[in-house]
Amino acid sequence: MRRLGAYLWGYLVILVHGGSPEKFINLTLNRGIRIWDLSWLEDHALLAKVPVAHFKPLRHVARKSGCRIRIRKKVGLPFLYWHFRKRKTLLLGPVLFLLFTYLLGSFVWTVEVSSQKELRYVKKNDILRVAEKQGLKPGTLKRNINIEAVAKAIEKSFPQISWVGVEIRGTRASIQVVEKVLLPKEEEEKIPSHLVAAKDGVITEILVLAGEARVTQGDTVKKGQLLISGVIHPEGPKSSLQYVRARGIVRARVWYTAEATAPLVKEEEYLSGRTARHLSIRTGGREIFLSGPRRIPFKNFEVEKEIKTWKWYGLKNFVIPAELVITTYHELVKKQSYLGPEGATRWATNKALARLEKQIPVGAKLLRKEVYPLGIVAPNMVGIKVMVETIEDIAVPQAIIGNN
Repeated sequence: MRRLGAYLWGYLVILVHGGSPEKFINLTLNRGIRIWDLSWLEDHALLAKVPVAHFKPLRHVARKSGCRIRIRKKVGLPFLYWHFRKRKTLLLGPVLFLLFTYLLGSFVWTVEVSSQKELRYVKKNDILRVAEKQGLKPGTLKRNINIEAVAKAIEKSFPQISWVGVEIRGTRASIQVVEKVLLPKEEEEKIPSHLVAAKDGVITEILVLAGEARVTQGDTVKKGQLLISGVIHPEGPKSSLQYVRARGIVRARVWYTAEATAPLVKEEEYLSGRTARHLSIRTGGREIFLSGPRRIPFKNFEVEKEIKTWKWYGLKNFVIPAELVITTYHELVKKQSYLGPEGATRWATNKALARLEKQIPVGAKLLRKEVYPLGIVAPNMVGIKVMVETIEDIAVPQAIIGNN
């Protein structure tokens, strides 16, 4: 500890020669001057170490003993400080290097997708796009990345994946995925299954190609009800049950309903053509203003953002940890127009029909469409109910579990 303290406060390596070095040593110790590591060079010369603060009193001791003192070396932090103070660039270089290395290590520079087996159902680029939306991309601060959120988003986006693991080591992020074992289509076609109702309806036609019918024309069926069984019962007493993949066509009348509302006064927005642009640099989770209005000059507006990153092409996958954010504000002007009860009803009807179109499958035959006005359902708001009747194939396969 004494040596460490000496280094922190600084000490001198001195040469004592001439006169009586023995008397010099005795006087030094008698006066409480700290001296250590004495080593004799010859009869009248020695080397020793002394704290910087005790060097001045040694001059008086040297005169008393007839010795001369010469400083051979200056050691310790104070002398390092003065040395680098004169040569600031020598100190600044290593400091900047260490700071730059620390900053680089705080970011993720490479994102990769790996799997023990070759991916068959999901593309790596699609996985990387989902990860990027969750904030995992080159040039992102590691502390801003939510690993669990990234993994959950990938699992939710790709049902073909059974497990996702995200790991960050150093500046590299690894996304490990395991795909589900899916049967090839030709193998799936061999699995015994029933045909069940995909939705409620009234049977209008049934054609059995394989299996046994469990409903007839005119029957009302519920969603999930058995339509054509994949279990064929034997005709003779000695025959065993036969399990097949049921095939056939089961058409039914299906009804869809939707409700919608619309205001008597329609408010529309359109672009006026006036714009304002805001430039900033985003780095380390902070955004630094560069130019443009600090306050948005429009009451109503539409925002368009463009983000540009800089790549260092000398290094693979190296992205400078800063982004140029170009934000453009487009002014919106509002306009009101009176629709009246008829116009509002038409608008509400179109909204309801648009919702129903998303529910009705391709190939369904439209039989009937009815619109039922609901009148004023809220202040200045008209409501309607739309009913659509179709004929469509409602049969969907369902695997036979446990041969039941």
